Parts: sequence; C-alpha cells; structure tokens
Amino acid sequence: MVPTRSTRGHTSYISGLVAENARDHWDFNSTQPLPWQAPGASHVPAAPKIRDVPTREFGKCKDRDLLDYLARRRVTRGFLAEIDQFLRANPDIATYSPPFIERLNSLPPLDAYLFFVKGYTRPARYIEGLISSAPFVLPPGFQYRAIQYTEDAELDDFFAGFEYRYDILERIDREVYFACIDMQAGRPVSTSLRRLVCYAVFGNPVDAYKWYEYSYQQDYLPHRYIPEHVVLADVPKPGTYTEPEPSVVKPWNTHADVRFRMARAKDEGVDVIDVLLSEFRFALVRKRLRRCEIDDLYVDARRRIDEERENPTNVDIVDMIMDGAVSQQFRAPLAPKAVPRRNNRTALDEAAEDLREQKTLLQRLYAQEETTFTRSKRPADIAAVRTSRGNTERRYVNALVRYKRINNQMRPFEAQDIQSQFTRKKMGNVGPVNKDYLLSLFPRELL
Repeated sequence: MVPTRSTRGHTSYISGLVAENARDHWDFNSTQPLPWQAPGASHVPAAPKIRDVPTREFGKCKDRDLLDYLARRRVTRGFLAEIDQFLRANPDIATYSPPFIERLNSLPPLDAYLFFVKGYTRPARYIEGLISSAPFVLPPGFQYRAIQYTEDAELDDFFAGFEYRYDILERIDREVYFACIDMQAGRPVSTSLRRLVCYAVFGNPVDAYKWYEYSYQQDYLPHRYIPEHVVLADVPKPGTYTEPEPSVVKPWNTHADVRFRMARAKDEGVDVIDVLLSEFRFALVRKRLRRCEIDDLYVDARRRIDEERENPTNVDIVDMIMDGAVSQQFRAPLAPKAVPRRNNRTALDEAAEDLREQKTLLQRLYAQEETTFTRSKRPADIAAVRTSRGNTERRYVNALVRYKRINNQMRPFEAQDIQSQFTRKKMGNVGPVNKDYLLSLFPRELL
C-alpha cells in the first residue's frame, strides 16, 4: 500500500528555487509539463455534475451496535460528528461520487462507519485524555507490546486488496519502543512522537499506522500530504488546472519553512498546492481553532487560489495563504477565570487542578490495563499496571474528597466512608470494577 522510498535524489527543483534570477511570484499560466507526468499527460477533465444525494448523518445515529463498537475501541461519539463535518465540508463528494454516498446511506450504521473509516487517512478521535501531546509518565515496569503481533480487524480491512505492510508496522514498533525507553528515562520526546506512542499503547493499531504514515513520517511525501479520505480522488480538477511555479526561497523571504517543504515535496511528485493547503491547515490547528472554523478558512483559501489562477495578479501565493493563518488569533485551551487577586490561586483552584489531573491519569491507566490484559500474557506486566491503577484510584479519591470538602459538597463522615473503601488492604487484587462509579463522582462543574 505504501510505495518504497524513492532513490532518485532530486535536487534540481530546490536548486532552481534559490536562483537569483527566479521570479518573485507564481505563474499560473505556465504550460510546461509537470516533471512526474508522461509527455502529453494532463489533469482529468471535470466530470458532468450529478444531482446531489442526501448524506447520512452519523452524529444523530443511536444504533446500539455502532455505539458499543466505539466504546470497545475507546473512540468518542464526537468522532461521528467529525465524520459528518467532513462530508459537509466536501459537498463535491456527493456530486462526483454518488456510488460512495449511496453505499454509505444503504449500509447498516456500523457497516457504514467501517466503510467510511477504511478510506479515512486520519486516526479516529479517542475519549478525552487518552491521546495526549503533553508529556506523561509511563508506569514502572511497563513493557511495550508490538502492534505487528496485535489483531485488529480495521487494520486488516485497511490493507484488503493491497500488500500487508509488515515492514511499516515493524518501523512503527521500533520508533515506539525506543520512545518508551526515552520517556521512562526522562529524556525529551517530540510532540508528534508522543502521539504515536499514545496511539500504539493506548489506542488501536490501525490508528497508529494512519498517524505514522499520513502525519508523522517524512520518507514518502506523497502519503504525507494525502487528502483526508481516498474518495476525494474522485473529485476531478478543472480541465484548465495548472500547477504554479514557486517563487525564490531566500533567507529573508517569509514562510521559508513552508516554501522548503513545498519544494521538497514537488521533487517527489506532490502537487505544491496540496502541500500549501496542508501547511495552512496545520498552522490553523496550532492556533487551536475549532474544526468547523478550520474547514471554513480552508475552503476560503482554496477559493482564493482558484481566483488567482483564473485572474492572475502576480501576488505571492504563499504569503497570500499563510498570512491568513498568521492573522488568526490564538485560542487558549481553557479561558482562565477571574480571581480576586492577581497571581493568587485559591485552595479550591489547586484542588480542582489536581482532581482534573488525577482523572486524566486514571482514565489512561484504565485503558492501559485493558490493553495489557488483551495483549500481554506476562504476569509481571499485569501486576505492574494493576498496582499503578490502584495507587491512582486512591489518589483520585483523595483529590475528590479534598475538592468537595473545600467546596462544602461533602460532609466529614461521607469523606471518611468513601476513603475507607479505597485502602490498599481492601482493594488488594481487585480489577477495574470501580471505573464507572469513580468517574461518575467527578464534579459536573469541572467538566
């Protein structure tokens, strides 16, 4: 499914970028053939439009089989709304690929979901706290279970009809294995690699593969900049489509990193407009904008590129697009609440922060314990995870009691009663049977 890395070693395109006599704008009217196209090749002409077909809305689905399947895989129901949002943001799918929409509508909900994610090149969205870009600590004695030896029906379906890429899975296992060693030793690990570790350890193998192949690796760029879904390949480009020629890359040019990635990608046969729009989307994600806002800005950016192609104004297209991302205001993850005095946190604030942290850690350990029971047969692995989960449950209960006592939501005898049920002696070797009970105690005002 993943072609091997090219050994051509192109340098001509990047060399051309730094030529002193290069133009400082994009030429949309160039008639030169693209370097990876055969002589006489051209873009596929636009197919005649077909009437729009109503599309199923997964977010409104209450099918028990589908919801149980998501729960087993620890995927949040919000992922269904994300699928709906993707389909709304790409109405051309219904126009140019009606068989895809018709099959999506005709299948039962669970089968329709599996049919969609088979061609989706992005990982599923997991429950809160499971996939983290922030630093976290693996429990003592943790040993990584290779995903190449883990059964996953979605991964088998993903490779159906193609070569099963064990070499890529081995590469993922190698990256994750050494990353886990670095994390346990306290050495720094990149944000993208931490997410790969989360997908491989706490998530499902198919999502670890998708994140590695389509968002992490830098060896094969045609997959690094592939669209979100393979069905988008059915949406043709206009018959008059021509790929722009890039402006010169100099140290004083703006967005030089984006220009370099575009040049490197074109050497491997990637449309530079796809690279530019992908970098634009990544820049908006780093601004922490919502998915719907990113989709709207993405559509507007593509419209401006099409207008520039139809009516050239000799504008620098990289500046035109990327400046739109720079101008967006950064959205803070959580709006801070006003406090009575500056730089003076109350005991309640500290208790709330500690409780949130313990809840996130406890959810991750519940997922890890379930994964360890499924994948590992070593008693030492199971005992280590069970011990960590038990300790975290007790810390969670103590943080919960502290918060509710400060906030006058729990009386002393209630606090004593709940703490007495979660002592080291009473819990012993009990499994994660208290999961639903403990998480249901989390205060609603902190959600």
